[in-house]
Amino acid sequence: MMNERKTLREFRHELNLSRDKHLIVEGYTDRNFYTAWLDSQDSLDGISVQVVGAIEVDNGLVSELGLPDAERSRVIALASETQDFREKVLCVADRDTGVGVEEFRYLTLVWTDFPALESYVMHPKLFRIAHRICLQGRIKNASTLHAELSEALLKLWRVRIGHPNLKMPNYKKGLKNGVGLEEFNVFAAVDAEAPVAVDSSKAEDLGDIRRVAYGHDISGLLFAAYAGQIKNTLHLASKEALERSLCAAIVNAPEMAEEHLFVRMRSWASGECSGVV
Repeated sequence: MMNERKTLREFRHELNLSRDKHLIVEGYTDRNFYTAWLDSQDSLDGISVQVVGAIEVDNGLVSELGLPDAERSRVIALASETQDFREKVLCVADRDTGVGVEEFRYLTLVWTDFPALESYVMHPKLFRIAHRICLQGRIKNASTLHAELSEALLKLWRVRIGHPNLKMPNYKKGLKNGVGLEEFNVFAAVDAEAPVAVDSSKAEDLGDIRRVAYGHDISGLLFAAYAGQIKNTLHLASKEALERSLCAAIVNAPEMAEEHLFVRMRSWASGECSGVV
């Protein structure tokens, strides 16, 4: 039996009566990742990780903030409505293409350092770990795959910058002969009406590819290019399953510890709240 959703009023009432802390996230992959991350930390018990969908955030609140109808928007709206509970509530929102990041700055809201949780896996060392654990080292070698994936991610990012609400690309259409990422054609993968910014720079020129690694594009591209191997050899049935696996591989990596998101969560979870947003 599914749990009933709480109204915002019921959630606020619960916050008044309890000392419990609540980390609010966008989706179930996020919830499972952050729950595992909290479990791996010392002395951070008693924190509930909930998807924002478990709380009824009125669409009117989202509209008042000028935001589209989406889970990311509801996380932002909930952060706005719980600012008087900053010691008990922290909402995590995906940075995505950066829309709203500077506008919405609450003590109850923290943004991912990069477009999404999944973006962190593109750190070269963490990608090598994920390549070994999730892909069993079977798809090319880690550095070659990372380079090819990075180029494809950059091409898609250039489209997304001008189209923050771009619908899901058809990754498969962008693949030459339907397989491999070597010559990914972004023009074929996205809606024909979405212009692509012309830029001759390469992914390696960016320094940190995580800045342009839009979360769902990572698993979407990998699954489109290597679906046969991923499903038949690695036994991951969908791009969503691959995405969850990639996140699981980096949940307690030391390289994550000093990123702002995790510093902020650790500070909040341990009761060391500050005015830093």
